[in-house]
Amino acid sequence: MKRLICAFGALTFTACTALVPSTLGQLMTLTPLTADPEAIALQLTLPDGAGIMPGSAAMVLEATQNGETTSDTFVLEQSGDIFSVAASDLSRLRARQAMLRAAEEADPDGVSGALSLTAGPCQTGDNLSVDARISVGMRLAVDGPFLPLVRNGPLSAVFDEAEIAAWPPCPMP
Repeated sequence: MKRLICAFGALTFTACTALVPSTLGQLMTLTPLTADPEAIALQLTLPDGAGIMPGSAAMVLEATQNGETTSDTFVLEQSGDIFSVAASDLSRLRARQAMLRAAEEADPDGVSGALSLTAGPCQTGDNLSVDARISVGMRLAVDGPFLPLVRNGPLSAVFDEAEIAAWPPCPMP
């Protein structure tokens, strides 16, 4: 089980042209069953006019065992521009990882899966452009640095003007 996918709404960062190869290389060594969920965090630098819909950020652990796929969702809390697994979901995520590790030990070829991070975009105004840029950093170790995953990536690589216009407005704080 060795897939980690980062996504925000329909945005899958593998489609971005601004991915940082050295960070991708480190992500390839991360496995969903052994990754410390407390260590994984994202730091988002969003353009003016863009936001993340409160309560929409989540980590999803998808696993396939004996041809049957299950998906578990864990809340990501936001603190400023950083998103990490909510303290209330850490033990549940660790328990699910342990159960899947046991299944993988019993049947190494029968278990596969992916870990993804998702969030729903929203607009903070009507000035958001497809030319706007986003940067994403990812932390893989507790108290570790945020490694650049996407550097100054264009929204236009993933969204067109009509899709951005369809983003809901962000709630007022």
